[in-house]
Amino acid sequence: MFDKIWNNGLVSFDTCSLGRMYEWESKYAVNIKDALSYLLTIGKLWETQINVQEFSNERIAIREAIYEQKYIRGIFNNLKKRPIPWNKIDGTLGRWEEKGFLKQFREEIEKIHGQKNVTEAEYNCIVEKSKYSSYEIDLEALFDKILRTDEVILTEEEKQKLKLRYDTGEMCPGAEDSKKNNGNKYNDLYIWKLLQKKSKLEQKDIIFVTADTAKGDWFIDKEPRPEYLQEFREETGQEILILTLSDFWKHCENYLDNQVDQFIEISSIKDQIEEKYNVFYQEDICDKINELLAESDVIQELLEDDVDCCVDMPVFDELIETTIDSIDIEEYDDENVYVTVYLQTEAGFEAMNHTSGEDWSAGNSSVVLAITVSAEIPVVWTSEDTERRVLEDEIIVNEITDIEVLRTTNNENDHDEYAEDDSEYDEDYEEMEYIEGDELF
Repeated sequence: MFDKIWNNGLVSFDTCSLGRMYEWESKYAVNIKDALSYLLTIGKLWETQINVQEFSNERIAIREAIYEQKYIRGIFNNLKKRPIPWNKIDGTLGRWEEKGFLKQFREEIEKIHGQKNVTEAEYNCIVEKSKYSSYEIDLEALFDKILRTDEVILTEEEKQKLKLRYDTGEMCPGAEDSKKNNGNKYNDLYIWKLLQKKSKLEQKDIIFVTADTAKGDWFIDKEPRPEYLQEFREETGQEILILTLSDFWKHCENYLDNQVDQFIEISSIKDQIEEKYNVFYQEDICDKINELLAESDVIQELLEDDVDCCVDMPVFDELIETTIDSIDIEEYDDENVYVTVYLQTEAGFEAMNHTSGEDWSAGNSSVVLAITVSAEIPVVWTSEDTERRVLEDEIIVNEITDIEVLRTTNNENDHDEYAEDDSEYDEDYEEMEYIEGDELF
């Protein structure tokens, strides 16, 4: 049924699901932006009028509540206690997937970790760092697009009928909210009716995603209430699939195209690799460079050009800088992510000669090398919501599969097959147009 609805129906999230996804401010947390953008762009995502209104009113409150829970209650209040309950602070850091805090904020915590108390200056520094702990992923603009209403609304007459149904005590969506003393207790039932109206109007099945699983409104014994499924079928002639937020991500993983699949899982892997492993493989790269020196004269010839004399023996001196050119994720499972990493490494070499029984240096030069690495990274945690992987802070080099000399830094274009005269492109540049609004994500 998921296959049928995914291809031809609509997807709608309840307020709890939107809130759960919206609250994560770290780019390492639930990676929803691109997946939701995809659903929105191809016309699969639709939100009810009630949900739009309810969530719109809560957006500011949600962000304030996040700061209250994440920083004030979880960190600051505990830092004021004597002795400091570090287990509670560690619990807060862990709840936010260890990446929900800016690196500088965590470093300040680590500086004082284990102390029985903190100074006023230390405390103020931590509070100040918390103000800059959000990654800017522009969820606001996305939710502005999602939270728009259409012509599918409830009339006052329909609302009165639904209120009467609710007040009679019949089991219906939102029944567990009957103790609420405000009008919001009817909202789940309103949403339920709006889903039916939209389905009937569009003649489309619906996947309804809810994170409201604790009270038993939508599920019984972890399955959607059968009376709801029957009611929906009778009222609309269509089908509805009611899923938890966690189950939705598990189901749709098989049906999203490869590009969107990467946004949900692989994009977070790439983000982590690019941040954590910008400088690595030091020992392995050094071994491979020395192996290259023993097998090839390429570096020797480059040094001779640079120092303008014969060189008896190029000597590897130091690794100056290693940067990632690109990363290919070959495959991944619950335990490891297997990658091919393409690096550019700048290495320093000494041009050594031997004359009259003495060693002497003719000079030195830096050489840029392209290095291809086959490696794996252990997975330490997988999100229940998205199957997104959080990676260990280490990378295991299986093999440096290729090493190629590109050029010396004294002659940027020599030996670089990609260095071309780009003047032929200058005339065409002004003819290129940037078409705004056509990006899928």
